[in-house]
Amino acid sequence: MTQRPLSAILALFVYNANSGRTATAFSDQITKMGVCENQETLQLRCAMRPSDCNPTHINGQKNVQGEKYLNVNQQLLQNKGSGCACEDTPTHLCLTPQKDDPSQFVKTCVSDIFACDVNNGSLLGASEDADKHCTCAHVLDGEQGGDTAVAPTVYGACKSTINDDDYFCAFQPSDCETSYVWVLPQDTQEVVGTQCTCDKVRTGACVGGFVLPGLSGTVCSVSAEACYDGRHSVFFAPISLKQKHGESCRLCNAMDTSVKVAPDAVDATERQNELWPILLIGSLGAIFFLLFLRYCICKAKRSKDTMKGDQVEDSDGLAVETIDDMGQRTDEYDAEPTLKEIM
Repeated sequence: MTQRPLSAILALFVYNANSGRTATAFSDQITKMGVCENQETLQLRCAMRPSDCNPTHINGQKNVQGEKYLNVNQQLLQNKGSGCACEDTPTHLCLTPQKDDPSQFVKTCVSDIFACDVNNGSLLGASEDADKHCTCAHVLDGEQGGDTAVAPTVYGACKSTINDDDYFCAFQPSDCETSYVWVLPQDTQEVVGTQCTCDKVRTGACVGGFVLPGLSGTVCSVSAEACYDGRHSVFFAPISLKQKHGESCRLCNAMDTSVKVAPDAVDATERQNELWPILLIGSLGAIFFLLFLRYCICKAKRSKDTMKGDQVEDSDGLAVETIDDMGQRTDEYDAEPTLKEIM
């Protein structure tokens, strides 16, 4: 895909999250992850976004474990393509106290602290002090010395405040655009009727900016910071991405290929008609028509003035010729001999 078109800017002013909803078939792109590069060892590890990397400095002092984030384009540009996918990327552990025994915790993999129910005592746990650890796709059990997937990583959802049946699974609350509200991961089954796993989760994308040959100008990403390349690329959340560019993204591939993922609000969203080409062509047509009309009027006026000038010229010539003839005839009359002279 080429650089972001002007329509992407104009569409910011005409966005309506609930217009033109009919089911459409579309092939979703799958989100590719970035990496955190250790500044000392240059070791790479998969990461969702820059905030998942260790800071390069702590309290003004250089951190020996400091890391730099590289998005997909930056990896390829530096020949460090990792191929990181959701299944390879670690995420966070949420510890929620059990209702019958608050000293024990239910361990849930989440994308970030906003997915933990902190109002009810949930905590963001560290992977090193847990028997379970997390990836973007699964909860893994490492007690037996292996990484066995014991449950899927769950995500929240965006639910419409206008239509109760209108929703989509989402990575973060900011993906809930106009007329959508955030639903916590533990509440999606009750509120929207499904558990949001990574294959159902919609992400946004970074559009435009620096694009390497052979790559699309649309790069699926979980957030604006994850796809920033310093060259005016713009992040679009799931609904506006579909409306403005006709594209959509999912966090991971289908977990069970035998089961079809149910359509959601993003599937039902159509690309908005781009009015600016029509308006531009109409405006240019009107301008050319007015110029042509003025040209015709001016030409007709000049033609009329020319004809009038020719008529005046012909009239003046006739008048002079008549007077001269009269003068000549008068002279001739005066020159004729009188009767007296004859006699």
